[in-house]
Amino acid sequence: MVYAINSPRAIFNLFLLVLAGFFSISGCSGDNVLTSAPRVEEPSAEIKPADERAPLSRLLEVSTPVETRVSIDISDGVNTSRVEFDELNTGHSHPVLGLRPGRVHAILVTAVDEAGETALESVFEVTTDPLPEDFPQLDVTSDPGLMEPGVTLFASGGFLIIVDDGGDVVWYYRITESASLDRDVRRMPNGNLLLLLPLHSIVELDMLGNTVRRWHAARSSQGAAVSIPVDAAAFHHEVFAMESGNFLTLSLEAREYPDYPTSTTDPAAPLETSNVVGDVVVEFTPDGTVVNEWHLSIYSTLTASTTAHS
Repeated sequence: MVYAINSPRAIFNLFLLVLAGFFSISGCSGDNVLTSAPRVEEPSAEIKPADERAPLSRLLEVSTPVETRVSIDISDGVNTSRVEFDELNTGHSHPVLGLRPGRVHAILVTAVDEAGETALESVFEVTTDPLPEDFPQLDVTSDPGLMEPGVTLFASGGFLIIVDDGGDVVWYYRITESASLDRDVRRMPNGNLLLLLPLHSIVELDMLGNTVRRWHAARSSQGAAVSIPVDAAAFHHEVFAMESGNFLTLSLEAREYPDYPTSTTDPAAPLETSNVVGDVVVEFTPDGTVVNEWHLSIYSTLTASTTAHS
C-alpha cells in the first residue's frame, strides 16, 4: 500500500498508524515538530511546554495572515480527541489538554478562514514523561455508561488530578505549598481552577499551571509577594466561585458567651463563661472587598442554649 505524505494531514494519518502499531514504543522525552519550519511571511504554529508543575499541558500559538479558526486533533494511538475553537482571529493562543503520561502523541493543528479554506495545517509529535514516582497510587472503579460526559477533578497526595471516565490520568498539577495536605479545589465558570491552600490562601490557576490571582486572609497571614488581602481571620475547608464573580468561603471568629453549656451531651452540666470559636461565611469581591458576612456562631449558640435549658 502506498501513502502520499505530501500534506500535514497525510503525515498525521500515517503517524496514527505508526502509533497504533508500536504503542509500546519508549523514546526520549521531548516535543518534536514533524513539519518544516514555516517562513516568516507564512502561517505558523508552535507548541510550547507549560509550567513544569502541569507537565501534561502544552500551549499552542498560531499566527495566520487572515482571520482563522483553529482546531486540534490529538491521538496517542489508542485515544483520540478533537477541540474546535470558535474565536476568529489572526493570532491564537490555546491550551493543549488531554495528553496522557508516558506516551507519544500526534497533534494535528488546523486553521480555517471564514470561507472554510484551510490556511494552515501542521503536525506535531509530543512525548510526555511517565507519572512521577511520588504520584498517588490510584485505584479507580468506574462504569462510563452510568456517568455523565466529562472528567473528574480532585486533590490527593499533594497533587491536583484529573482523570477521564476510565480512570486514566489526563492532567495533573503538583502543589508546592504544604503538599502533604489535600485541599479543596473547584472548577470556575471561566475554566480555571480555584484552590484553597493551608495558611489561609486561595489561588486561581489556569490549566497551564499559571497562577492567575491569589488572595490571603489578612488577619492571619501576610500572604505571598503578589496577593490580594481579604479582611478575614482565616480561610478554611471550602471556597466557591459565585455567578456574580464574587467568592464564598468559610472564616472564623471567637466570641465570649456567659452561661455557656459545658457539655454537649449532659443537659444538667453547669454553665460557664466560655470563649467559643465559630464559623463565619464570607463573601468577597475579586479585589478582596468583603461585601457580606454570616456569623454562624450566633445561631449555633442560640440552639445550644435552648437545648441545655429544655
